[in-house]
Amino acid sequence: MRKTIFFDLEGPLSPQDNAYEVMKGIGEKGASIFEVISKYDDIISIEGREGYEPGDTLALIVPFLLLHGITETDIKAVSERAKIVEGAKELVGLLQAENWDIYIISTSYEYHAYNVGRKLGIEPGRIICTNLSLKLLRKVLSKMLRRKKALPKKRKMEKKLSEMEFDEEGTVKEIAEDFREQIAGMGIRVGKKVRMATRQPIKGPVVIEMARANTSVGLGLADKVIVDVEG
Repeated sequence: MRKTIFFDLEGPLSPQDNAYEVMKGIGEKGASIFEVISKYDDIISIEGREGYEPGDTLALIVPFLLLHGITETDIKAVSERAKIVEGAKELVGLLQAENWDIYIISTSYEYHAYNVGRKLGIEPGRIICTNLSLKLLRKVLSKMLRRKKALPKKRKMEKKLSEMEFDEEGTVKEIAEDFREQIAGMGIRVGKKVRMATRQPIKGPVVIEMARANTSVGLGLADKVIVDVEG
């Protein structure tokens, strides 16, 4: 009868939290970011959130790795520094001598899991871990960004301030020369971002929002202001 044993990796076999060590490599805030994500992982684990699997939150550090140019080679280099728990190699050797099937099941990234397995004499086919291809993710991300840049930009159209619809936004493009000083006194200048907050009925004033403050403008003056509105 075959005997089988399964080991977790980080803790029983190696004391190093490899993802934490990798995050430390992105700069001063790397370790802090990882600690926050790790606490979040603990919280949703304790809550017993539906669909959650241990280690799912490892995915949350990947954007930081991509942003800071971390590569598979970097992860392997960090893993090479990992120590093996005292006695672990001897235990694995004894189990192998007695024909035990030994497996490692870990959320660790494959580069670390396979490296520790190699040091212990456990073949990759008996290691279940997290696959991660930063190279592939970079390629997919680059393709998405190129596609986004290729999208047509929102078309802008000119409107008088008095013609803007409710909640429409735009940038002041032009103010009639004879009224610039008067209108400038209301805080309306070329280049200012505006939003139509309220349109009063029966030729009443319009109320526009600028920098989180509302300003009431009579229709006569609003006719003198041209706005580039995004269509």
